[in-house]
Parts: sequence; structure tokens; C-alpha cells
Amino acid sequence: MNSDSDDDDESSVSSGGDSISSSESFSQGVSASPTADAFDIFKFWMPKIWDHYKPQMLSDVVRVAYLLSPDPLVMAHSSDKANMDPLDRLATENLIRKMFVPRDMLRTEDREKEEARLIHKFWQEYGDFTSKQGFFKSKHIWITAHSGDCLAHVWHKNYSLPYTEVLGKLACRVCSTLLGIGEAERHWKVTKRNKQGQRARLGTDRTKKQAAISAAYSHEKSTLRRLAASKSGKLYEDADFDQFLGEGVWEERKRLAT
Repeated sequence: MNSDSDDDDESSVSSGGDSISSSESFSQGVSASPTADAFDIFKFWMPKIWDHYKPQMLSDVVRVAYLLSPDPLVMAHSSDKANMDPLDRLATENLIRKMFVPRDMLRTEDREKEEARLIHKFWQEYGDFTSKQGFFKSKHIWITAHSGDCLAHVWHKNYSLPYTEVLGKLACRVCSTLLGIGEAERHWKVTKRNKQGQRARLGTDRTKKQAAISAAYSHEKSTLRRLAASKSGKLYEDADFDQFLGEGVWEERKRLAT
């Protein structure tokens, strides 16, 4: 005869599609099959990881820089109705409110009127920008934007800032902003590689020169490695999937699936 506690356990299991998450069932299946395809694991986890970090990665600056990029491919992607996100427009209006509404306006009514005027002016200029009309109808500026070495903030400085009231200033600010700490991390990695052991007291000038040489060598080495991998038809390496395998990985990533 089973006890009441056993009955409760059985009832919880029998009704328990809701109590066991999809991540747990998937992890149990993978752990039972050591030869599981690593790419299936990759496909399972990547959407969940992206959804988890998406709010932190897509800041207002990133969204507006995406809308104001003069690159033809980016413009075609952002103007497609299937890719339009209302949050992009809200991010744009939020930045205009923060950056352009004068702080010396103390009356709420005056601030609201100026905010409405600036936002309306921006969307008028943005319409000309996306449709290539008005000051943006010249063909030569889009030939320049199509070149691979075109920098978005430099393009806006030359071709939109002199002719627009809001769009040019906003574009120059958001497109010239470093959108992550990757650059600083890479610089520190190269510096730390040289300042170790008996070299811990290297001077600033010597450290800068050695770091520049080391970074150039690492960049060339990684470029040759990627080129060799692309010639052999490799899109991924085994090391790319190491973070999805191993003991304890499923427990650490369960919170991403919830």
C-alpha cells in the first residue's frame, strides 16, 4: 500500500507536464544520449540565450543607429514591413527627448511643445532620408554610402548634418558611439599579455608599442585561420560548441529557459 506522500508524488508526475519545463526534458534526453548532435543543442539554446540578453543588447542607441544607417542593405532591411519594430520608434523619440529638448525650459507645457515639434521634425526628415528625397535626392551621396569603407557618422556629418535640424545631429551621435565594451576588452587583453612576469613594470610608451605589434600579429593570424577554415567549408569548429556541453551546463542554463 502506498502512502499519501507517494500518491501525491504520483499525481504530481501524472499531471506534471506543467511542472517539468522544456529545458529539463531536453537536458534529460541529451544526458541519456551522449552522442547527441551538438548542432541540435546549439539550435535549442541559442534562441533562449538571445531572448535572455536581447533587452540588454538592444539599447536605444543601438536601435536608432540601425534606423539611421546609410548602408543600402541596412536601409532595405529596416524599411521592410516585416522587420519594423515599434520599439525602434519609441527609442528614437526617447533619445530626442533626452538629447534635444532644452533643459532651461522650466514650464512643462513649453517642454512638451518643443518635444512634439522636434519629434515631428525628425520624422519628416527621416521620411526624406528613407525615400531619398529633398536634400537626400543626390545620387552621389548614395554611391558614397554604398562603398565598403563608408562610416555612418562621417556620412551623416557630410550629407545630413548641414541640411537637417534633428536627424543629422542625432545620427552623428548614435552612429559614432561605441556600442559595446569589446574594443576595451581587446585592448586590455593585448596589454595584459605583454605586462606580465618581469615585464610588469613596462613603461607606457613601450607597452603601447609592444601591444600594437602583438595586436597586429594576432589579427593577421586569426584572419589566416578564418580564411583556411572558409576554404575547407567549415562554418563552425568543435570549440564553438564546448559551452553547450559538459557537466553542470544544464543546471546553469535552466534560468534562461524559464
